[in-house]
Amino acid sequence: MRRYVAIFLGVVAVYGLCTYDAYKTYYDYRQLCVRDGGLQLFQKVERNVGWSAEDLNVAKGYQRLLKDLAFVRAPNANGEMVDVTYKGVGVWGADASYNMPGADFSKPVRYHINVTTQQEKESSRIHKGIVTVTDLKTGKVAYQWNQYSFYWRHTDQPIRSLLVPSGVIRCPRSDTLPNFNEINARTYK
Repeated sequence: MRRYVAIFLGVVAVYGLCTYDAYKTYYDYRQLCVRDGGLQLFQKVERNVGWSAEDLNVAKGYQRLLKDLAFVRAPNANGEMVDVTYKGVGVWGADASYNMPGADFSKPVRYHINVTTQQEKESSRIHKGIVTVTDLKTGKVAYQWNQYSFYWRHTDQPIRSLLVPSGVIRCPRSDTLPNFNEINARTYK
């Protein structure tokens, strides 16, 4: 009987040593989510003005999901600037769902959308996605949306990763990326 108890305690101890990092990092991730995740609104934005983005997919996403954007200017695959507007129907991301004529530079751009991803310093398990909208008139950030991703498994310690659950957890959840109803309600002047 003692032998079975010793084996059981040994297995539990090995499991605890191998998975401690994952559960400790998950706790840190939850703290980051509470402290820094979601929408941070710094100023209201104007309706029906032009926005710009460095990526055509970002331009399409924002043009479709945010209401009251005149257009989003971004480079197409050939590097030419286009003014993206959503037709109101169709599949997200499909070119047929958008009007993308050449950029009309007589129409000014007021805000710039920047989307970045960074790995948190402490752990390769935690990544931070940041959407920043900058007011080009003032140079100040109008709003920022932060999403943290926690990866149960990571590649730099494959043996320790075998004993923890698989998958990715995000906060705020991806289906609120960002919560466009909240942005529309709180953002416009």
